Order: sequence, then structure tokens, then C-alpha cells
Amino acid sequence: MFFCLFLFIAIQSLTIPIFYKSVVVSQEIFILTFAHFLFILICLKKGNFTLRVNHLIVLVASLVVLLSNMGSLLSCLVLFLYVFIYIGIGNALGPKLMSLFISYAAIFAAIFSLYSYQSMRLGLSEVLSSRLIGTYGQPNLFAGLMLIGFFSYQQLILNNERYGILYQVPSVLLAVVLFLAGSQAALLGLTLSILCVLYLVVKRRQEFCCLRSGIYALCALMLGYVVAAQIGLTTVLQRYASEVDITQGSISTYVRFNDWFSAILIGLDHPWFGVGVGNFKSVINDYQIKTVEILSFTYDSLSLSLWAHNDYLHILAENGFVVFFMFAVFICYILKPFFDKYSSEEFYLVPAFLSILVMMCFGYPFRYHAIVFVIICIVSQLTCNDIAVFNIKRNNVIMCLVVFFVVLDIFFFKHFVDMYRLDMFAEVVVSNKIVEKDFFVVGQNTLLTSSEDELYGWEFKHHLYYNLSSKSLFEHDIGLAESILPDALKHRVVNGFHTMDFALSQLYYVLGDYEKGMSYSRAAMKNRPDRDQYFNFMHLNNVMGISSSKKIPLNTLLDDSQFHELLESKVIDKSQFDENKIVILKDRINKV
Repeated sequence: MFFCLFLFIAIQSLTIPIFYKSVVVSQEIFILTFAHFLFILICLKKGNFTLRVNHLIVLVASLVVLLSNMGSLLSCLVLFLYVFIYIGIGNALGPKLMSLFISYAAIFAAIFSLYSYQSMRLGLSEVLSSRLIGTYGQPNLFAGLMLIGFFSYQQLILNNERYGILYQVPSVLLAVVLFLAGSQAALLGLTLSILCVLYLVVKRRQEFCCLRSGIYALCALMLGYVVAAQIGLTTVLQRYASEVDITQGSISTYVRFNDWFSAILIGLDHPWFGVGVGNFKSVINDYQIKTVEILSFTYDSLSLSLWAHNDYLHILAENGFVVFFMFAVFICYILKPFFDKYSSEEFYLVPAFLSILVMMCFGYPFRYHAIVFVIICIVSQLTCNDIAVFNIKRNNVIMCLVVFFVVLDIFFFKHFVDMYRLDMFAEVVVSNKIVEKDFFVVGQNTLLTSSEDELYGWEFKHHLYYNLSSKSLFEHDIGLAESILPDALKHRVVNGFHTMDFALSQLYYVLGDYEKGMSYSRAAMKNRPDRDQYFNFMHLNNVMGISSSKKIPLNTLLDDSQFHELLESKVIDKSQFDENKIVILKDRINKV
């Protein structure tokens, strides 16, 4: 039990630098370890393995995702890993332990984050923010953990009939951190949850313990708000009183509307099975332009978005209406019984579940390992008494799980090794030690072996190619551009961002293929028309091409001030033209 609790806390709060510096990847290691521990418990426990109605709904939906996304092996394996944890918790650990685990993990993360926040406020940290960021590195997601942790702790003390004031001290701590995170989605979820609790109290007025517990919880929230107000900016009004926050909030709102409407357009264009798991980021840029034209938004609403900032619409875009409908049925199936019949054992679990459903409308908690893990634990508690459909002999289940974990371990071992090597390569790039030879040796062995549907590797490649293309431009490093181009073109297939088009434009410019450079600049400008940089570079490629084909000196096509400015800024290199300032065509243009 203590080892399981340690794993649960680690998933929420810790990273392992010896493997990765990305908390997302570290959580994959912990979650896989937790799944192995759960498998051992299933092997040791006596009795049959029970499959319930809610388990079958999840399994059918997961099979649909698998069959329609056979090319995204990593995403499918992670999905089935979570399916196993969801089913296994009810058959091995029992749902009542989950409130304890969630509470401890949230309290530990809250203490650590509050310490970091106070260090920042006292000037002991270089990171400055008016909001508490938390162990996730993202305040909205972390506020979700605090909100779920608050309700889980209230459920824990209600189950154990602990009503003393001192038992509410952890609740106040969680409330303080929740308000310091300053998440508007979390506050909206909290409001809905409080209304839900009030409804439950009225409906179950015959149970005095629920009424008393609800009053204590409300007082803990109020005290937490007062304490948080003394430490930093907490309320929505205070956040918007700042000029910076007003600007960011306005832009953020339009960006979300753009992402939501774009996700709907993607779903309508791919109604049955969507664009595929992980492919939202590959097509979003094209649909954002359509959204701007339809809704008459400004180009400020365009973003390099990995998510739809609405988990329901993200599911619709990537998985289509079939999985979207099954997901909606699953949520309704979970909630419906609790509006007819309640017990004190679920008194705070329904508000916790509702709060996360609200947050899923404005963010991506369903896309983040640590939050998904908590959601699964909440849902397993709510569905522990669901109708049993199959009772399978445990030995048969164990045989199937052995095969499942062998496949899982082989794949994830390779994945972890690839990610480790990718992280080591990242250190070389960040320290500016990369040279042409390094890219050839490490690039072919590391960049090409890392999975394209793994977010960490995808983001790393995106930033790497963009930064190295700029490096090759300003240093006019033809060898580096030649080595980058083949891999960058392959990555472009799964990367629809306008920055990737601009990176390819720079590479072709360095290599002297000005026609392709102009083509990719035009593609970048199409997806982000307000970027003068893209238009100027398209114009420069055109000028270079005209000078080369028409034998016209550059200082004739460009005025002297422009020519010397580009020469001084190293955008134009002296090796690109002859003594008459006519652009020279290079023989070593990469034809890939």
C-alpha cells in the first residue's frame, strides 16, 4: 500500500532527471510502474476478475480508437494502459483507497508548490509569475488537481467520520493553492460543484453528517480564499486589473474560440473516425484560417496549438463522431444513477467529477498523464458498484495480461531509450555544441527512431528544425542545411505549423533553391498572413531568383540601404553573388 501511495504521489509531483527532463515522459515511467504493481496485486488476489457495464463501454470505445489508428501505436498502447488501470483498480486495490491516495498526492504537491511560490515572491527564484504554477508547470491543470484533491479529502474525512476543525487544515491548504493558481475554469468548476453539494445536502437532509461536512468544506474554502488573498492575486477581477493580464486574457479567449470552432470544422470534414490520434496539430493551421474567415476574427486568434483547449471537441476532431458519442454516453451513464440515489460514500465524488468535466471544456486535462490518472481513480470510485456482466477466472486473465505486458514492456523500453537519447541530443543542441557531423550521426539514429505520435519528441523536432534552419541562415552553413533538409521534410508531413514551412523556406534559401524557398514562404504566409517576416522572405527569395535568372545585380533590384542592411544582418552572404552582385546558382542544391 505504501509503495502504491509513493507511486501515486510521484506521478503527481516528481521527475527522474536520470531519464528525462520532461515531466510528461517521467510520468509515463511512473504510470507503467504503477500498472505493473497493479498486475502483481491482481495475481496475488483470490477470486474471479469482474467486468462491469462501464468497463465494456470503455473497452468498445478503445477498440474503435485502436482499429481507426493502427499507425499511432504509442498512443494506442498508452490508451490501453489506462484502460487496464481503470479496470484493475476495482479488481485489485478497491476504490476506497483512491480517496486516500488522491488526497495525499494533492497535499504533497500543494506544499511543494506553495514553497516554490513563496520562494518566487521573496525573490529567491528567477521565475516570476502572479499565479502559482505548481508541479505541472501549468496553473490551469494544477488547479484541477487541487480541486479534485479538495473534494477527495472531504470524502476521506466523511467516510471516516472525522468532523473536527483540525481535520480541515489540509482542506484550507488545498483551497489556498487552488485560488493562487488563478484558474478561471477551475473557479467555474468549483462554483458548479458547490451548487451540486448544496443540492445533495438538500436532497439528503435526513443525514446530518453530510450537512455538517458541507458546512465545514464551505468554511475551509472561504478561509482558503482569505489566506490566498493576502499572498497574491487570486480573484478574476484582480487578475484582470493588471494590464498584462487584460491583454493576455483577451487574446486567450479569442484563441480558444478559434481552436474550438476549428475542431468542429475538422470533425465535420472527418465525421466518422476523425483525423487520427495525435493529428490535430498537423491540420489545425489550415482550419484556423477558415475560422478567421467565417467568424471574422483577427489574425491574433491564430496560434500554434497542440490541443483544441476543449477535450470534448478534441476527441471529436481526432476520433470522429463515433467515439465522441460513446464518450458522451459513458459520462451520462456514470452521472445518471447519482441523481436518483445517493450514498454518503459518493457525496463529494460527484462534485469532483463534475468539476473536472467543466475544466475539460476550457483546457486539456484529458491530455495530461497526471490528471488523466486522477480522473480514472475518481471514475473507478463512482462505478465500483456497477452491474457485473462477466466474472472471468483469474488464471485466464493473468495469462492474457502476461502477453499484454510483454508487448507493452518491449515497446516502452524502446520508447524510453529513444527518448533518453533524444534528451541527451537536446542538451547538445541547447549548449550550441551541434555541428554538421553531430547532426548526421545523432540525427539519423535518434530523430528518425523517435515516434512521431509522441508529443515530447514531436515538439523537440519542431523546435530543433526551426532553430537550426535559422542557424544555417545567419551562418550561411550549407552543410548544416543539407543535413537537416531530408529529416525536416519528413517531419513536415505530420507538422502543419506555419513555422515549419518557414524553416523549410530558410533551408532552401541557404541551398540556393529560391523557387522552393519562395513556395514554402508563401505557404507559411497563407497560414499566418499577418507575419511581415514571411512576406519579406518570400520577396527576398523572389529577388534572388530574378537576379540569378535575369543576370540583374542585387543592388539594382534592392535599394542600397536594403542591400547593405541585409548584408550586415547576414541574411545575404557574399558567397551568394559574384563581383557584379549577381546571384550565383549553386551546384549542390539538395534535390530531396
